[in-house]
Formats: sequence, C-alpha cells, structure tokens
Amino acid sequence: MVKIKLCGFTREEDIEKAVEFGVDYVGIILYEKSPRYVSWERLKDLLSVATGVKRVAVMVNPTAEETLRAFDVGSWRRVPEEGNRWLSYRELAPMLAQ
Repeated sequence: MVKIKLCGFTREEDIEKAVEFGVDYVGIILYEKSPRYVSWERLKDLLSVATGVKRVAVMVNPTAEETLRAFDVGSWRRVPEEGNRWLSYRELAPMLAQ
C-alpha cells in the first residue's frame, strides 16, 4: 500500500485540507534555515489541526535536547537523528539518560 507524506506546512488551513484529502503523514519543518521553518511557538497551533494523521518532525541533525523537545511538544510518529536515521521516543530515552 502506498503512503502519502506532505511536508512544509506553515498554515492550519493547508493541514486541514491535506487531512481532508487523506494524506497519511504531515511533516512540519523544525530546521531554522529552511524557508518553511515553523517556530516552536507556532508549532502547537499547527499540530492542533493535524488530527487523524501521523506527524513527522523534519529536523536536520538535531541535538538530543531538540529531539526531546519535539517529542514534548507534539505527538510525533518519528523524528530524525543525524541525517537519515529516525528515532522513536523509546530509542531516544536511554540516550538522554546518559
């Protein structure tokens, strides 16, 4: 089965429309150098309308603290660590305890 992920949302109405169209994942850019960057303050508003879909935090080489913050702010399906590696919260927790 094909899954559809759209990224780069900055407006609630765009997320609502994507959900209406049936996407499986919505991605929010948390990388400050991106033109589609969403601040941590704005993030909560966007996530409030991302219901019924899986959420993906799009980050570039985040620190463990940034990754944990992403989990704290949103119910993410996955977040990246160092390029192409993806972490679940279960994998991240032991790293933060060190």
